[in-house]
Amino acid sequence: DTLDVEIAMATLPMDFNIYELPGSVYRRAKEIVKKKESPFKEWSAALRATPGILDYSRAAIFALIRSAHPEFYHYPGRLQGYINANLTETDHENPTEEALTAARHTPEKDAVEEANRQLAAARGEYVEGISDPNDPKWVKTGTSQPTT
Repeated sequence: DTLDVEIAMATLPMDFNIYELPGSVYRRAKEIVKKKESPFKEWSAALRATPGILDYSRAAIFALIRSAHPEFYHYPGRLQGYINANLTETDHENPTEEALTAARHTPEKDAVEEANRQLAAARGEYVEGISDPNDPKWVKTGTSQPTT
């Protein structure tokens, strides 16, 4: 289930792009869910008991879990109180920068696309944002058949 995998990923210590998940992180999260490892199982039970949990963004859930005291999961009452006090989000589609920072979201970790763009530019291909559009080597006129 998606919520459980997200909870499991949020319990992992490493930082990563939470919207473009590395395969190794996803596989480890699936393993955590399957084995019902702590602290995942405690977080899962508490969050599943939270009304409307599926409406919250991935960033809000990651921020909540990653900002919690590492021992909260040992105390179900304290954990639920923490969730009730700290799970706040008004625009679920657009998480705040604060939520993304607390979630330890690192979009720069996924640099493959940027590397591909730079390699394309190095090969001589025109790449928006990298190549100089005023360079004379780029064709600027449309092609058409000659008129007779």
